[in-house]
Amino acid sequence: FTAPATKSFSKWNTKANGSGTAYADKVFISQSICMDDAREVASCVEQAFPSLRDGKVHIFPIGATIGVHTGPGTTALFFWGTSERW
Repeated sequence: FTAPATKSFSKWNTKANGSGTAYADKVFISQSICMDDAREVASCVEQAFPSLRDGKVHIFPIGATIGVHTGPGTTALFFWGTSERW
């Protein structure tokens, strides 16, 4: 991870596990020509949250419309939450 990515993941992990219950819904990653980074993020998420629905993080490519604005090297993490919790 880069420093900002590590900080973001740490913050998300703390919020998701702050109540003492592990996050157990779906998690998605979108990536733009950086599959190794996406796999590393997925591995960290799967280790931190072993009760994920479907048992794994789903990785997809970023489409052309978003990719033209973000460029190569983009990794985005998506998860379900509620406004009360997040």
